[in-house]
Amino acid sequence: GHQKAERRPGIFALYVMFYPQLVAGPIERPGNLLRQLNERHAWDHARVVHGLQQMLWGFFKKLVIADRCALIVDQVYGDPSAYDGLGTLLATYLFALQIYCDFSGYTDIARGTSRLFGIELIRNFRQPYLSRNITEFWRTWHISLSNWLHDYLYVPLGGNRNGALSTYRNLMLTMLIGGLWHGASWTFVVWGGLHGLYLVAERAIGVSEHRGVRPPIRAGQLPSKLFTFALVSMTWVFFRADDFGQAMDVFRSLFSGSGGLPIEDVILVGVIALEVLLMDLYARRQPALMKVLQYPVVEGFAYGMLAVGVIVWSGGGGAQFIYFQF
Repeated sequence: GHQKAERRPGIFALYVMFYPQLVAGPIERPGNLLRQLNERHAWDHARVVHGLQQMLWGFFKKLVIADRCALIVDQVYGDPSAYDGLGTLLATYLFALQIYCDFSGYTDIARGTSRLFGIELIRNFRQPYLSRNITEFWRTWHISLSNWLHDYLYVPLGGNRNGALSTYRNLMLTMLIGGLWHGASWTFVVWGGLHGLYLVAERAIGVSEHRGVRPPIRAGQLPSKLFTFALVSMTWVFFRADDFGQAMDVFRSLFSGSGGLPIEDVILVGVIALEVLLMDLYARRQPALMKVLQYPVVEGFAYGMLAVGVIVWSGGGGAQFIYFQF
């Protein structure tokens, strides 16, 4: 009863097959996309420029950052016992950055492509690794899927309407099914289950989306953000591992192992982390960065360097997007 039926087969088919977001999202509800498909769209120079810029960000995230992360991650996860705890930990954090840049890079390309046609797709990411807790993380990571799970699983199960125990059960079931949606493997079930436990724990101690756990040392929001990133990264081990045994090998390697990453790889980890942080701070329109990029020459140079990076510094052989397998 919330959406008027679309009676024109052509518009309906265009909604179903709208190619930029078709494979990996964002998952578009008819309320946003159908309305725009029924409108007329005229050429707009500024809109096209912004669309191309967003596509460039997406290509940079995928080809330069995500694919370069994959070179190290694949190497370490291929034989975890050959690396010491620090090397395995860095590879685990690199996979967190890889899947973020891989997936949000696709979203940027899809949103930028759509903008060329005058279509605005919904945002699918809002700097999730700057979240203060897991509840906030799931408000900012794969937003369209999170909303879908909330509206079509969590709420029909009862949501938070029938007391604390019922709420905890519904959170766990929603996240377990969300994990199983990615594939019929115990690793995905464990990944979803861990996030369910995180959400239940936060609900039990009264953590909300906008309020993090007060750190023992008062240093702003940084400790809670780092702690949240660490929790999320540990769950990514199960998401990345080919099977449960490989995931256990990775965790064992965190406390044992024989060799570390080469120094050039360690430096690369730092550079990649800085790049992702700067991109997310820019996306949040931090005043310091905005002051620097407000000059056309600086902005032109920045986008020029992104284009050069896509051409020159791409890592790997153009691997497919991670979410193409789901």
